[in-house]
Amino acid sequence: MRSRVNNEGGFSSLELGLILVVLLILVVVLVVQVGGVLGGSRGAVMETDINTVDTAVGQYILGHGGPPTSDGRFPSEGEYALIDFGASFEVSGKTWTFSPDFLKKLPKHHDEGVWRMDNKSRISVDIAPEDY
Repeated sequence: MRSRVNNEGGFSSLELGLILVVLLILVVVLVVQVGGVLGGSRGAVMETDINTVDTAVGQYILGHGGPPTSDGRFPSEGEYALIDFGASFEVSGKTWTFSPDFLKKLPKHHDEGVWRMDNKSRISVDIAPEDY
């Protein structure tokens, strides 16, 4: 019969410690990467919403002759006007409202006064992409 030596099998404390450190580093890297991906997706959602609102503003301008702002006018050069998502106009007895007639789904933060347009009807959101 063979006798068992005390050092056979299992990991030493040092080896287990090193394995835990490597795993911890991998978890930290994973968390940082996932955070970056989520931040990027928020930016992508914001860009999609900007494009959607931009298209709706263009259609509203074609139908009304002016933008969906509180006074129905374009801002002066170098300035911005807030988009009025409840803006409306009447044609032949029918009232057309910016939302939902031209914009079917309201974008995030539509009620916070951050959606705006410049004098060339370029749409922007006065909020950081990571906060969107």
